[in-house]
Amino acid sequence: MPVFHFHLQVITPVHIGTERTKDYISGLDFMYDKNKREYQVYSFNKLLPNLEQRQLNAITGYLLGQPDKVSEYISSQRLITQNILCYSWPSAYGTAREIRRHIQDGLGNWIIPGSSLKGSIRSILATSLYRHSGKKGKINLEDLFGKIDNNLMRFIQVSDSKMTCSDGSVPVGIYPIKIFSGDLPNKGMWKDARNGGHKAQFSSEHFVSFYEMLNDDYRGIPPAEGRTTIRWGWDGEEAIHLFNARIKNQVKNVDLIFNHEDPKWLIQRIREHTNNFLKKEMAYFKAFPNNHLQEDFYDELKWLIEENEKDEKSCLLRIGGNVGWHSITGDWQYDDYVAARKQPNSHRNQLKTRKILFDLTLNENNEERIRFTLPGFVKLTLEKVE
Repeated sequence: MPVFHFHLQVITPVHIGTERTKDYISGLDFMYDKNKREYQVYSFNKLLPNLEQRQLNAITGYLLGQPDKVSEYISSQRLITQNILCYSWPSAYGTAREIRRHIQDGLGNWIIPGSSLKGSIRSILATSLYRHSGKKGKINLEDLFGKIDNNLMRFIQVSDSKMTCSDGSVPVGIYPIKIFSGDLPNKGMWKDARNGGHKAQFSSEHFVSFYEMLNDDYRGIPPAEGRTTIRWGWDGEEAIHLFNARIKNQVKNVDLIFNHEDPKWLIQRIREHTNNFLKKEMAYFKAFPNNHLQEDFYDELKWLIEENEKDEKSCLLRIGGNVGWHSITGDWQYDDYVAARKQPNSHRNQLKTRKILFDLTLNENNEERIRFTLPGFVKLTLEKVE
């Protein structure tokens, strides 16, 4: 069984969530310093022993009656010291009340789980197998991979990737996400309220969610990087017995995947999938134009396509939260993202939405501009095969 070793680099910020009970809560886990214009994420457990009784009483009172005042009080008392600070992150958008936390392992390392990588790879292999079948419309995934007890994906194992930065800094930051909607006919809008409320004008104040995300290098900082391994096929007597008994003669697509032990075959499948995906995304945003998504946004989409096609040992893979159904499970069913589709049990058309990351940055002339980008892209580069 060959083992493919890949270097992994974040290309656009990536979020992979954990259980909601671990989300950061304003006042308990973080505060926003308006003077420094930065988020400060800290350990409340480390803060508690340093509190005087009056401070503890004040914080408890605010939590019970005025939770929005907790951060203000902590700031006024200058309670955030280096020994309780986890990290700080500059941001022009200080309206977060909670922040979706990125997953960490038991040692506190920010990671990209192997299951997240494998899930995206599974979708890409499904696309390849679906197109090879020559069928149209919906198809049962069991027809492509086999049933749960003899599924081909059992023979693809992907390791977690511990994410770090080359300069030793924290590999995560805090980013706002807003929903973009392809309204019909031919209008790109921003969701501005829970029920409807679509507007052409972009606002950073309404219906915005905040996420802890692995950083790319767009701000001129080192990107989050790591390594992952993909075990391809089967090894050992038990696995060989399972393959011969349940897989070999029962799953028709086994040879289409596991006859390819050269990792370049997998890289090429991922590259083709990402290339098609990005071109369909480009067509989607041009079909639903919005004045706020201008040349810089399209230039970044074009750059992602170029980066994906750079060399035969690397490819871009989209993973994680905020990347949408097409990125993870559904892309193999559709030739484009523009054609209207009816809602189930309704005559209304389904609105096509995207979650877009935005971030206030400085351009080459030191002028402020808002960067809009699609989150979730990582680059896999083959290092060796064992």
